[in-house]
Amino acid sequence: MKNIVSFPDAAVVKKEAAHWIARLDGDEELSPVERESLRKWIHTSPAHHQALYDAAELWGNLNILTELAPQSTDNKTSGSATANSTETASESNEL
Repeated sequence: MKNIVSFPDAAVVKKEAAHWIARLDGDEELSPVERESLRKWIHTSPAHHQALYDAAELWGNLNILTELAPQSTDNKTSGSATANSTETASESNEL
């Protein structure tokens, strides 16, 4: 039988999406090679695109923990993870 379709392992896809979100929210911008890898990964399957969107949404929602944490006078957080995750979701649509 030659009409066998393989489905992506949901756990693997979620793990890959989490990796991309963490990378996108990092201090360094993606290199051109990384951007192309992300673009290809997203377009491999609608499941990849959805997983990246879901991970970006979760990443942004988790930022509330940072905002609720006691603020020290030495290291105040700016809430940039929420902004970055929103940008990340937008970038995935552009790729």
